[in-house]
Amino acid sequence: MHDAKLYVRGGFTRYRGNPYFSVMAGAGLFGRHREVELIERFLTTERGGALLLEGAGGIGKTSLWEHGLALAQQRGMLIVSARCAEQERHLSYAGMADLLAGIELSSIAALPVPQLAAIESALLIRPSPRGVNPQAVAAGLLSVLRDLGASRSLLVAVDDVGWLDEPTAAALAFAARRLQSARLLFTARGDDGSPVVRALARTALERVTVGPLDSAEVRQLLHARLGLSLSRRTMQRICATCAGNPLYALELGKALAGSSASPLGTELPLTRNLEEELSGRVAQLEPAARQLLLAVALGPSTAASAMPGIEALAAALESGVVIVEGDRIRPTHPLLGTAAVAHASPTERREVHRRLAAAANDDEQRAHHLALATQLPDGATAATVAAGAAQAMRRGAAASAAELGKQAVRLTPISAPERVERQLTAAEYMSAAGELEQGRGLLPREIQALPDLRQRVRAYLLAADLGLAGPPLSPDRPDKAWSDRALRESQVDTDLYAGVLARCAGDEAVEEIRNLSELEGSLVAVESAASRLEPSTQLLFISSLAWIRSLRGASLGELAARAESLEAETHGLPLHHGVERLVALRQMWRGETDAPRAALGELLRLADLRGEGESYLAIRLHLCELELRAGNLDAAETLLDEWAQESSEGPPNAPSAYARCRALLAAQRGRGHDVERWLAGFAGDGFSGAVTDRWQWLEAQRARGLALLLTGSAVAAAARLRSVWDYTLREGVTDPGIFPVAGDLVEALVGSGAHADAEAVTRAVSEAALERDHPWAAATAKRCAALIDLGTPDAGRELIGSADAFQALGLGFERARTVLTLAVSYREQRQHQRSAQAFEQAAALFDALGSPGWARHAREQPTRGPRRAGEQGASLTPTEEKIARLVATGSRNREVAAELFISEKTVEAHLSHIYAKLELRSRTELAARLHALIDPADPS
Repeated sequence: MHDAKLYVRGGFTRYRGNPYFSVMAGAGLFGRHREVELIERFLTTERGGALLLEGAGGIGKTSLWEHGLALAQQRGMLIVSARCAEQERHLSYAGMADLLAGIELSSIAALPVPQLAAIESALLIRPSPRGVNPQAVAAGLLSVLRDLGASRSLLVAVDDVGWLDEPTAAALAFAARRLQSARLLFTARGDDGSPVVRALARTALERVTVGPLDSAEVRQLLHARLGLSLSRRTMQRICATCAGNPLYALELGKALAGSSASPLGTELPLTRNLEEELSGRVAQLEPAARQLLLAVALGPSTAASAMPGIEALAAALESGVVIVEGDRIRPTHPLLGTAAVAHASPTERREVHRRLAAAANDDEQRAHHLALATQLPDGATAATVAAGAAQAMRRGAAASAAELGKQAVRLTPISAPERVERQLTAAEYMSAAGELEQGRGLLPREIQALPDLRQRVRAYLLAADLGLAGPPLSPDRPDKAWSDRALRESQVDTDLYAGVLARCAGDEAVEEIRNLSELEGSLVAVESAASRLEPSTQLLFISSLAWIRSLRGASLGELAARAESLEAETHGLPLHHGVERLVALRQMWRGETDAPRAALGELLRLADLRGEGESYLAIRLHLCELELRAGNLDAAETLLDEWAQESSEGPPNAPSAYARCRALLAAQRGRGHDVERWLAGFAGDGFSGAVTDRWQWLEAQRARGLALLLTGSAVAAAARLRSVWDYTLREGVTDPGIFPVAGDLVEALVGSGAHADAEAVTRAVSEAALERDHPWAAATAKRCAALIDLGTPDAGRELIGSADAFQALGLGFERARTVLTLAVSYREQRQHQRSAQAFEQAAALFDALGSPGWARHAREQPTRGPRRAGEQGASLTPTEEKIARLVATGSRNREVAAELFISEKTVEAHLSHIYAKLELRSRTELAARLHALIDPADPS
């Protein structure tokens, strides 16, 4: 009777013919933490009870029900179940057949004769000429269930209990009231009046409403089940349309995956399943009600007074397809509106849009409806729509502006002089909305041939923003080639050049992190020309200058005040260009966490609200960086998972930014093997490969250095981390918190014997802490000083102060690393009890952060004795062992330095430590001791 039945044989449970059994098939649940917790608690209570999962069709009740069955199976429970179907409600005892389908025959054969006869007759095994006795069937079912539950925990589970046929429902209701120890798990579509639910309502029935999924859970569902990676804008439209219903979300996702149409500005497509389910209901509506539903779907923000008359409203309300909220009308479910649009002809849709445009009291709404009501190019309509797009952009609605801008281009006659300007403007809106592919499609062909200089330069900059393939003979980075061309050709116009430089200088400073002094000088030289530009370009100029001065450690006070004044005159820049973003980043670089988290969170919310796709990507990256610095590794991974599940549209550096964040996460979790996997596209020692800007490369070296420190490869770690420190120092990046390598670098330098270099880094960080009142630098300077004098009592005091400072800042990973160093310091001082306690504290801190590799490293440390000069059995570090091998085989200090990529001074320092540890005085003695010194089993 049912395609999917649960069979029980000796405690083994299996499903047959059900490809959507999500838990046992490994597909998993998305969200539902509250519901899963309730089900787990229900199944582990000592006494029996009943749990009802209620909710709309497709909301996920069955997946939770299946999850409950899987958990019951894992606990060794005996399961009796039935899946009900609406079309089988008229088949008497269809549900009974499912419930008893997997029961051992002996359990039924042992029934009293009247009960056995009644059940056999009900199931048409041995039909009785006198018909079926319902009371005997109910009593027989009760007897069977009691017998099954006598020796093992019993779960009786019915999916869609409201669709049970009436005879089975009556029998189960009779049995359910009398089952004391069994557990009953049901699902139902709201209060459907099921006799079983009514029978249990007076007892211990627990009702759980299964609500909609949130947007993150819908995104995870579509990515996991369909492999869809959609833009944030498209995902928002799916979530709004499906109203959190996972079944509807999957159907919309399937339709979108099979559609070649872009979702921006068009209705979402429907699958055949959804169309059949919904269009029938729409087709059955009276014409007036159907027209009103269509108007509500096409004009959701239009007041009720603009809709068709009261008779149409009454008919639609009576049909249950719309609801009135204040002065607005909306469909009772968004998909009903989508179905109404799909059901209407293009002519009907255009006519409704025309009426809505006439009734609109807002220029932007009017422009939207006029555009969709107009089929052929029309100059006057195009002008109205273009004005509406500009209004949308002024109020910060980038997605709406992009949609209207595209429509304005469509409606502008090809020969119209305004067409090129509207194409460029629409492409700018698309860039702000993160719709790069559509933006590229809007750019004029052969932009190098545009006769107007300003339009041509503007097109070059847009081509760079949108990732357009580079001009002939361009380098690997087409965006840089377009920007360079814009700079070169704009030099003949002072004001134009100032605007182009404002944009390009900021990009070069942030992406290349070089020529900072020269770039600042270039901007200052054109500052008077920039002051004559429109306010938005002036804001861009200030933003670029602010970035350069921030990297150089200068104050932003005067620039921030100018930016605030200009923003009062204009709608401002996209959020990722704004000074507010930079202020939050400067707080993060100083080691603060609470203030930048709140500021970046608000900026992220605004970017989402406005539909600024590129801003959303940039600000989410910063939030991820902040959580990584704070050691909130799960929060950082959640942000990265969201990033991975969205479409790849984004700026050129997006893939490398994602990869290096993943690498940093792996390094902090202590999974060194994953670091290089994520950084496979980054060149090993140089700045090349798949990396598109220097910032990402420097952060990649930081991840590599941290991973190498975990393995004890101090020399290699020092090389990676020093490349970051030396580069930023050389280029004038004076805030040590921008690329926070100082603490790890000093640890690596000390471990490799480069004490003088470690002292130099420590002095620089200490000076930055004092000069800039820099909290992160102050805490790091204490740790660095302690690392240099690790075996002294002063080191312990400095490390405790450093750990406390990191804790106060909310930098959990830095605190855990410092406590780990404190444990090593105690060990070096032979304070074994305090050392063991500190190692365990560090391990517990790493555990709490979700860093198993570092926790394991901390727990392994107490088994390693201190390495002290002259101590019998003292061991060498991996670097010292390598140097000892080379020196013992006759290599000179210069040759050893070249072999290991370190300085001769570092080799000399290492040799001093080696001789002291082993109580040797010469290379000859070292060669004689080589075999006793190196453990052949150690691969290092």
